[in-house]
Amino acid sequence: MKVLLAGACLLAAVSSASALPRLAHLAPISLNAGVNRIPHFMPDGRDAQIIRAWRENGNAHGYEVFLILAPTKRGASDWNVVGFDRGKSFDDEITYAPHSGEDVSQAIRFVWTSQHGKRTPLVVKAVRNIETSYADPSVTTITVYSLRKSDGVFGTTTDYFAILKEWKAGMRYCNAELALRDEVGLALRSDYAGPKTADGCYR
Repeated sequence: MKVLLAGACLLAAVSSASALPRLAHLAPISLNAGVNRIPHFMPDGRDAQIIRAWRENGNAHGYEVFLILAPTKRGASDWNVVGFDRGKSFDDEITYAPHSGEDVSQAIRFVWTSQHGKRTPLVVKAVRNIETSYADPSVTTITVYSLRKSDGVFGTTTDYFAILKEWKAGMRYCNAELALRDEVGLALRSDYAGPKTADGCYR
């Protein structure tokens, strides 16, 4: 089954301190399981490969892994990992954790943003802080990652995604997909399996 990842333009201005950043003009990108080559993914025009794979866990805690690869320079035959700087850790991949599918704990989207007429990628993630049960409404954090070039810092990759914005959602959710919809303006995935309630919780 294909996963729809959305592209968008991130509004440059926020009208008030309480306003949230929004995404609009979505242009979905379809990723198959396995290797997906994305033309001109990198800001300098390099293509990228996004590998989508399932990590089986033998229970409801399996998850999808997205690994991003990019050549060291245009036309190069060697490919490097594009990592994620999370502030307290640096990871080689980003994950989507559906749990049962009805109570997604971690949801992600890859999106495009246009700045000064130039298209560059962002990655947006919603993570629920599960305190007791996956069925309970949880505090949810939204993180937007943007691409950067390494300045030689030890432990980072040549190209990597770093945190651009991060905030707590305005309400608690039982499904992280709804947090991306409400907080960032991204459409639900076509295979959304949670309740149709406002917070994704069963009543």
